[in-house]
Amino acid sequence: MTSLMRRSRHLFVMASIVLASAGIAQANFPQDVPERVQFQLGGIAASVDTEAGLSPAGGGVTAVVVFEDAFDIPIRDETFRFDGTWQMTGRHRLDFGYFNLDRAGARFTAADVEWGDYIFEQGAFVEAGISSSFIYSAYRYDFMQQDIVRVSGSFGISYMDLGASLAADGMVTDPGGTPIVGAVEEEGDVQLPVPLIGLQVEIALHRRVTLQFYSRFFFIDGFGIRGGINDTNVNLTWFANEHFGIGGGYQRYSIDVS
Repeated sequence: MTSLMRRSRHLFVMASIVLASAGIAQANFPQDVPERVQFQLGGIAASVDTEAGLSPAGGGVTAVVVFEDAFDIPIRDETFRFDGTWQMTGRHRLDFGYFNLDRAGARFTAADVEWGDYIFEQGAFVEAGISSSFIYSAYRYDFMQQDIVRVSGSFGISYMDLGASLAADGMVTDPGGTPIVGAVEEEGDVQLPVPLIGLQVEIALHRRVTLQFYSRFFFIDGFGIRGGINDTNVNLTWFANEHFGIGGGYQRYSIDVS
């Protein structure tokens, strides 16, 4: 949780700088019509780091693996995301959306890697894959509303689907040290709803253009899982009409689950 809190402080600093300079613009929010539903579709340049561990079927503790370092999985990738907002009344909104990111890599291991019911030995050529997707819905309240700036807090629920797999052909043993003959693939998958909280700063640069900063946090300690996810985003959106916007941005996405 320390790293999540550190990243949230960075967002607060960024938001403060923007708020201090926002008074020079003159614009109105595209969302300023009651009971309006808006949809946003955009591309994201994502920066990701992933730490995960998979315990054996019989239970026990396993070491956490940093996938990007261990298996040469790229830390940067591009994907799309879909978001929507229903402005219920005045300061009250309902946010919803979907995000998906799949990555893969391969490398000769620098040390033994314990993953589930297998140990991938030092020097084995291991192929790794990470998949992550989230469907979320959250209530958001604008606790600060100015002509061109809004600051909101949110809480809600996200249904997450996280998967991580390792595969190798040779140099794999069971925990007792017995070599495994043939190709081996071991996958861990987590699917469950988790609570989320968030902070969002939104600035109207033009009647149809908004700049958004937000950070959302997921954390769970139960069901045999303990970990957190931080989703921090800077996004610029142009609204082609009253209900649909397109845009893009930068996302910092961190996963720590074991």
